[in-house]
Amino acid sequence: MTRALLVACVAGLIALILGGFADVDGISRRVAAGLFESELALLDRTAGLRDDAGHASGAPVLVRVEVDGPQWVLEAGRAAVVADGAFQIAESPHRLIGEFVVDGHAAAARWSLERRGWSLHAPAPTTRRMLPGLVVVTFVLGAFAYWRWGRARWVVPITAAMTQGLACFWPWPAGLPVPGVGAQLAASPLIAPLVRLAQTMDEVGVAIAGGVIALCIVLAWFDHRRSREQASVIAGVAMVIGTLVWCEAAARVSFFAWLATPLGAVAGVCLVVLGFALRTSARAGER
Repeated sequence: MTRALLVACVAGLIALILGGFADVDGISRRVAAGLFESELALLDRTAGLRDDAGHASGAPVLVRVEVDGPQWVLEAGRAAVVADGAFQIAESPHRLIGEFVVDGHAAAARWSLERRGWSLHAPAPTTRRMLPGLVVVTFVLGAFAYWRWGRARWVVPITAAMTQGLACFWPWPAGLPVPGVGAQLAASPLIAPLVRLAQTMDEVGVAIAGGVIALCIVLAWFDHRRSREQASVIAGVAMVIGTLVWCEAAARVSFFAWLATPLGAVAGVCLVVLGFALRTSARAGER
């Protein structure tokens, strides 16, 4: 039964991996809003409408919003403007022009503010890979490595490192600017909100957050010193860090956005079933 389940999962995943490299249209519809929001936050700071802490420097600027593309692109752009708060959609001589471009397996968003005779935009557009197939490949390889050798404390970090490497260094389409690794991490759907939150905190909040983190590290260290099973503590920390690193890389290649598509939802179910089947088989082999 377990072997039949594994064969069925592998056969399904082969097709889904191909889909993860091909379902660009479905993914782009789900990443457009996030890209517009991230790019608009950069424009706010570039135009001086918000300070580095994220606080508005004045009343919202009245603008007309113009976004080229299908209706879903226009809706995503207008939703980002409404959520931003630094601008207010109205009849105005000022224009906020949005662009959303899909080139191969990547997308880019850019806002330009035309106001008082000049045009302003962020130094570089916000980009996002749309290659969830990369994550499916590393997950499957990691799952089979755990089934073959066990040792999850090594498999999880190595799988996470592989996913990060692919997410950072996979070739970009020639039609889009190539962002550096730092720029990719800064625009990460998981890291960018945390950075913006940290920027809005005052000195007291930063001190409290730093104290909590330091306390957690100290407690973890004392627990490690007292534990007789030191390897289990290290393994737990390695697996937690590896899982977080894997999730961050998966977000940057639009894996979670892909799960919201019909094909991605089926892939998610297959991945869960495959992981469960391989884990069950590995445990059965240990007995």
